[in-house]
Amino acid sequence: MIMQIKDHLILRTIFSDRDEEIITEINDKILNSSITPKRIENYMIQIIELLHKGLKIDTVQFINNIFFDFYIIRENIIPHKTRIYKLLVDIGKYEENSLDEQTHLINTYRNIVSDLFDPYINLLVATIQFIEGTFISMQETNLGLGERNKYEFVKSRLNKTNLLEGYSPIVRNAISHTGTEGIIYENNEIIFRNIKRGTPPKIDIEKWTNETLRIKTLELMDFIHAIDNCIEIIGFDTTEIIKANNSLSTKFLDEIISKEQRFGILDDLDNKIKKIVNFKAFDNKTKLNLLSQIFFSECKKRKIEIKSIRFNDELKLVCIEVPWTQIDTSNDTEIINKSLNLIRYGTIAIILYKFNYNKYLIGEPKEVDKDFIAVEIDGKDLEEYVKEEIGLYDLLNDNKIFINNKKIEVSVDFDKLKELEYLSTERRFPKKKR
Repeated sequence: MIMQIKDHLILRTIFSDRDEEIITEINDKILNSSITPKRIENYMIQIIELLHKGLKIDTVQFINNIFFDFYIIRENIIPHKTRIYKLLVDIGKYEENSLDEQTHLINTYRNIVSDLFDPYINLLVATIQFIEGTFISMQETNLGLGERNKYEFVKSRLNKTNLLEGYSPIVRNAISHTGTEGIIYENNEIIFRNIKRGTPPKIDIEKWTNETLRIKTLELMDFIHAIDNCIEIIGFDTTEIIKANNSLSTKFLDEIISKEQRFGILDDLDNKIKKIVNFKAFDNKTKLNLLSQIFFSECKKRKIEIKSIRFNDELKLVCIEVPWTQIDTSNDTEIINKSLNLIRYGTIAIILYKFNYNKYLIGEPKEVDKDFIAVEIDGKDLEEYVKEEIGLYDLLNDNKIFINNKKIEVSVDFDKLKELEYLSTERRFPKKKR
């Protein structure tokens, strides 16, 4: 074993039998990731000590804004990581110290730096910023600094650290411009040239043997694996904190776990609801009361208010009444935002009532001299939303919206919406194929 996981937990002190099994699973993952065990252990100790400093400042904020948001970045680059593993395996296909091996090693190193090292070092940069009180968001950390700036920032804060020993700014610059005199190949040696343009140009060089390049590549991968291992440990250590906090648990379910895991949870919930719906000892009124208790509880967790809920068995319709809030009904944006908020009630209700009802009317109460809005949504559309096949704007476009009981036309320009998503760094959501 590389390290005793329990020695590096600061939040968990009591362990169930299942916890012990999870610790064993994490240990196995760590062992399987160990190209050079001693180096990974050294890296992990430094990284986890840094993460602990962040957790101790504000546990909930650190989990939400650092741990979770880095986890999302890490998941998004899985295709790149898979490709890089293939490049690493392919090294063995080339004759040792041949030109083919040299060029393959350089391309592999370049891919590791740009596709893994750059996003992974965000965790260290963001954590240091959080400790120093300068952290804004993971997105700002990721996009606000260049890769070399991140490297220099971490190196300046973590004195004498060897975490970044696989990275060389000169080599990185040279391999980014191989077509403009950046690299010279010689027998079993590569000369990397960092060329600063000018008259005459200024050239800094670094010489690596093929073996040095192989070692530096492994050091970078050990850095990546050490962070992956620390994420496993911190994830286990913070489990109870996440479960106990509504905001964290909601984000965990919505953004952190995989779609397959979410569907597994939905299947379990469906089975529980079916037991209520099919329980012969309960009459329909009792069943609806039980389901509605769950509905009100879920709305409360999400901090969205509800006044009442009614059921029309003849029309197979669920009617949800929410508190009135003032908007300018001559302002399209305010109408859309209000409608989207109303639709969200339907995305909760469909899970509970889909076995007996197929339409959902969500709206404000009718009051004198007050404009009120309602949406009517088809249950099949809501089910597609829950299955992550369509998004909120599909529900907005394809269903009915009423102001003062008069239907209004709402049409979403999906081509424009797609273009806006291309220009944004925000999370992208599913959309219906049109």
